[in-house]
Amino acid sequence: MRRALIVIGGVIGIIVLIVAAVIGYAYFNLNSIIAANRERLLARASDAIGRPVEAAQINASLGRGVSVEITGVKLDDDPDFSQLPFVQADRVFLKVEFIPLLFKEIKVTELVMSQPQIRIIRN
Repeated sequence: MRRALIVIGGVIGIIVLIVAAVIGYAYFNLNSIIAANRERLLARASDAIGRPVEAAQINASLGRGVSVEITGVKLDDDPDFSQLPFVQADRVFLKVEFIPLLFKEIKVTELVMSQPQIRIIRN
Protein backbone atom coordinates (compact mmCIF):
# COMPACT_ATOMS: atom_id res chain seq x y z
CA MET A 1 0.00 0.00 0.00
CA ARG A 2 2.78 2.40 0.93
CA ARG A 3 4.61 1.70 -2.31
CA ALA A 4 1.46 2.47 -4.35
CA LEU A 5 1.11 5.83 -2.57
CA ILE A 6 4.74 6.68 -3.34
CA VAL A 7 4.27 5.82 -7.03
CA ILE A 8 1.04 7.85 -7.25
CA GLY A 9 2.72 10.78 -5.49
CA GLY A 10 5.65 10.56 -7.89
CA VAL A 11 3.36 10.56 -10.93
CA ILE A 12 1.42 13.56 -9.60
CA GLY A 13 4.71 15.35 -8.89
CA ILE A 14 5.93 14.75 -12.45
CA ILE A 15 2.63 16.03 -13.88
CA VAL A 16 2.88 19.18 -11.73
CA LEU A 17 6.47 19.75 -12.91
CA ILE A 18 5.46 19.36 -16.57
CA VAL A 19 2.58 21.82 -16.19
CA ALA A 20 4.88 24.27 -14.38
CA ALA A 21 7.48 23.94 -17.16
CA VAL A 22 4.88 24.65 -19.86
CA ILE A 23 3.54 27.67 -17.97
CA GLY A 24 7.09 28.91 -17.33
CA TYR A 25 7.97 28.54 -21.01
CA ALA A 26 4.84 30.45 -22.03
CA TYR A 27 5.53 33.15 -19.43
CA PHE A 28 9.08 33.84 -20.59
CA ASN A 29 8.45 33.38 -24.33
CA LEU A 30 4.93 34.75 -24.72
CA ASN A 31 5.82 37.62 -27.07
CA SER A 32 7.99 35.40 -29.27
CA ILE A 33 5.16 32.85 -29.48
CA ILE A 34 2.78 35.64 -30.53
CA ALA A 35 5.28 37.02 -33.07
CA ALA A 36 5.71 33.57 -34.63
CA ASN A 37 1.93 33.11 -34.94
CA ARG A 38 1.01 36.75 -35.70
CA GLU A 39 -0.46 36.17 -39.17
CA ARG A 40 -2.45 33.17 -38.00
CA LEU A 41 -3.84 35.12 -35.02
CA LEU A 42 -4.89 38.03 -37.25
CA ALA A 43 -6.45 35.60 -39.76
CA ARG A 44 -8.47 33.93 -36.99
CA ALA A 45 -9.59 37.35 -35.70
CA SER A 46 -10.61 38.32 -39.24
CA ASP A 47 -12.58 35.10 -39.63
CA ALA A 48 -14.32 35.58 -36.27
CA ILE A 49 -15.32 39.17 -37.04
CA GLY A 50 -16.01 38.64 -40.73
CA ARG A 51 -13.83 41.56 -41.83
CA PRO A 52 -10.09 41.95 -42.41
CA VAL A 53 -8.15 42.96 -39.28
CA GLU A 54 -4.73 44.62 -39.31
CA ALA A 55 -2.36 45.35 -36.43
CA ALA A 56 1.05 46.99 -36.32
CA GLN A 57 2.29 45.28 -33.16
CA ILE A 58 1.03 42.74 -30.60
CA ASN A 59 2.54 42.45 -27.10
CA ALA A 60 1.38 40.33 -24.19
CA SER A 61 2.22 39.85 -20.54
CA LEU A 62 1.13 37.46 -17.82
CA GLY A 63 -0.23 38.54 -14.49
CA ARG A 64 -3.72 37.84 -13.19
CA GLY A 65 -4.51 36.44 -16.60
CA VAL A 66 -3.05 37.60 -19.86
CA SER A 67 -2.88 41.26 -20.84
CA VAL A 68 -2.56 41.99 -24.55
CA GLU A 69 -1.69 45.37 -26.05
CA ILE A 70 -2.27 45.78 -29.78
CA THR A 71 -1.13 48.93 -31.58
CA GLY A 72 -2.20 50.27 -34.96
CA VAL A 73 -5.49 48.36 -35.13
CA LYS A 74 -7.61 48.63 -38.28
CA LEU A 75 -10.85 46.80 -38.94
CA ASP A 76 -11.73 47.15 -42.62
CA ASP A 77 -15.24 48.01 -43.77
CA ASP A 78 -17.27 46.10 -46.32
CA PRO A 79 -15.81 47.12 -49.71
CA ASP A 80 -19.35 47.68 -51.03
CA PHE A 81 -19.78 50.55 -48.58
CA SER A 82 -16.38 52.16 -48.07
CA GLN A 83 -12.67 51.76 -48.73
CA LEU A 84 -11.84 53.40 -45.39
CA PRO A 85 -11.49 51.34 -42.19
CA PHE A 86 -14.67 50.76 -40.18
CA VAL A 87 -12.76 50.96 -36.87
CA GLN A 88 -9.30 52.33 -36.30
CA ALA A 89 -7.55 52.69 -32.93
CA ASP A 90 -4.06 53.66 -31.81
CA ARG A 91 -4.08 51.02 -29.06
CA VAL A 92 -6.36 48.24 -27.93
CA PHE A 93 -5.94 46.61 -24.52
CA LEU A 94 -7.35 43.15 -23.87
CA LYS A 95 -7.57 41.07 -20.72
CA VAL A 96 -7.82 37.38 -21.53
CA GLU A 97 -8.41 34.39 -19.24
CA PHE A 98 -5.31 32.17 -19.01
CA ILE A 99 -6.74 28.65 -18.59
CA PRO A 100 -8.83 28.70 -21.81
CA LEU A 101 -5.68 29.69 -23.74
CA LEU A 102 -4.18 26.33 -22.83
CA PHE A 103 -7.08 24.74 -24.73
CA LYS A 104 -6.73 27.13 -27.73
CA GLU A 105 -9.74 29.22 -26.74
CA ILE A 106 -9.77 32.95 -26.20
CA LYS A 107 -12.09 34.41 -23.57
CA VAL A 108 -11.81 38.19 -23.44
CA THR A 109 -12.83 39.64 -20.07
CA GLU A 110 -12.00 43.29 -20.82
CA LEU A 111 -11.53 45.37 -23.98
CA VAL A 112 -10.37 49.00 -23.97
CA MET A 113 -9.78 51.05 -27.12
CA SER A 114 -7.56 54.11 -26.97
CA GLN A 115 -8.54 56.95 -29.33
CA PRO A 116 -10.90 54.93 -31.53
CA GLN A 117 -12.21 56.26 -34.82
CA ILE A 118 -15.43 54.57 -35.87
CA ARG A 119 -16.98 55.26 -39.27
CA ILE A 120 -20.67 54.51 -39.58
CA ILE A 121 -22.30 54.81 -42.98
CA ARG A 122 -26.07 54.82 -43.21
CA ASN A 123 -27.59 53.40 -46.34
